Amino acid sequence: MHNFTRLVRSAFLLPIALCAADKPNVILIFADDLGYGDVGCFYQDSPFKTPRLDRMACEGAMLTSFYVPTPYCAPSRGTILTGRYPFRHTVVRNTAPDVGVNNIGLPQSEITIAELLKEQGYATAAFGKWHLGHRPQWMPRKQGFDEYLGILYSNDMYPVQLVENEKVVEYPIPQSNLTQRYTDRTLEFIEENKDRPFFIYLPHAMPHKPLAASDNFYTPETRDNLYADTIAELDHCVGEILDRLKQLKLDEKTLVIFTSDNGPWYGGSSGGLRGMKGLTWEGGFRVPMIARMPGTIPSGVVNYHPAGTIDMLPTVCALAGIQPPGDRTIDGRNILPMLKHASAPSPHEAIFVMKGSKLAAVRVGKWKLHVA
Repeated sequence: MHNFTRLVRSAFLLPIALCAADKPNVILIFADDLGYGDVGCFYQDSPFKTPRLDRMACEGAMLTSFYVPTPYCAPSRGTILTGRYPFRHTVVRNTAPDVGVNNIGLPQSEITIAELLKEQGYATAAFGKWHLGHRPQWMPRKQGFDEYLGILYSNDMYPVQLVENEKVVEYPIPQSNLTQRYTDRTLEFIEENKDRPFFIYLPHAMPHKPLAASDNFYTPETRDNLYADTIAELDHCVGEILDRLKQLKLDEKTLVIFTSDNGPWYGGSSGGLRGMKGLTWEGGFRVPMIARMPGTIPSGVVNYHPAGTIDMLPTVCALAGIQPPGDRTIDGRNILPMLKHASAPSPHEAIFVMKGSKLAAVRVGKWKLHVA
């Protein structure tokens, strides 16, 4: 049955006349618990400095009404990779090995961005937090990734083990090195695959608690504000990736997206929005989103219409010239027009938010229904 599903799927993946040399690269950066107000360009009173993200927004597009499908980790991760709401991909709660919640994972029958692009000749990698199942049948390389390095769940769940592909390679691990380590591996993968199209999924650990920053960013004189140090390092590492793309002349060939899996926890900023992580008010599931691809996305675009992480898969498909899967419901839509034009409307009649398996909120234009 599994092989049959794969055969049916491939029948719907008809390339639209893009040769290998023309295929765009994609880097999807997914911060963990980063709030709407944690990025300076989204909130003028942000307590944090994010010069590289602010510059990235100036050079590309900002979506200011961008939503995740739940105000917490795992379901958001399933959605950004599949373009489907959690009730469809079935990951509606977090796996947590330290409390015995082990039987949750993204089914192999689901189709990820990585699988779609790999079938088109892309090199694919995931570096960072997975949280879509930590048992063998749910590991990243079962979902289209050639390489994986990271923690298979949240960094506050034990054991905190660094896994490479399917093998534990380090335990315990110094979490202060994670942001730079994931970035360094990303830079290496870019160098190794600069002559072929690639897709990198970079789900960072920070600023999820426990917070940790490397020696280059830890400020002992303000040790009560470690959150700011983690944001500064995250911002710097995004800049490193953009700089390397420019050095390799891949700048105009690479779509870089930066967003977050849900709103902030304690220490972060919701940018004046009500609520935080775990709550179904705006602060829990409205997140910053920046997209940059010089020559394709104009500089300085600010679009206020609603969109969400459900839109990443069909948007990447449109950019790469391939069709999204036709054998299942894809809730997302191609939002490239929104990234190119500030006035482009949302392709959605409504954006839905869940908590667990239940509907929690609906955004329709300038209106919102709050259910729970």
